[in-house]
Amino acid sequence: MNKSFHVLLTLILITAAGAAAAALPQCGASDGNRGIAEAFAARWQAALNSGDEAALSALYADGAVLMPPADETLVGRRPVTQYLMSGDVPARDTGYQVDLVSCDFDGDRLHIAGVWGTPGSPRADAGTWTSGNLLRVLEQTASGDWVSTYEIWN
Repeated sequence: MNKSFHVLLTLILITAAGAAAAALPQCGASDGNRGIAEAFAARWQAALNSGDEAALSALYADGAVLMPPADETLVGRRPVTQYLMSGDVPARDTGYQVDLVSCDFDGDRLHIAGVWGTPGSPRADAGTWTSGNLLRVLEQTASGDWVSTYEIWN
């Protein structure tokens, strides 16, 4: 193939990738979606780190699904809460943070995607989690609170 064809193909691929990235719904700083996502994450981390089982449980729907890495899928508020309270989850590290990638509504549910990590954590050895991806789906209750219906970490 000639050089002109390779240049044209490269330009087409770059244009397509740029259009796809621009189409990704961003969780922007002025976005109300971002405020919901950040407030939920702050309440979740505070409840987990304080050991407040009731507060943590209140953040999950009755039929919540949690899919943590390397563990079985949990279904239901009580099993999810018990797992989080008894497990060695990365959010207990003081450096834990989630960088939001997107927050977009699909109907009445807020879909949140992010990258979590514990930068500089002393736990960063081969046998522990140090970073991964997060997908969380929130739904608003009749009382106006936001609860998680689905979470996947990897």
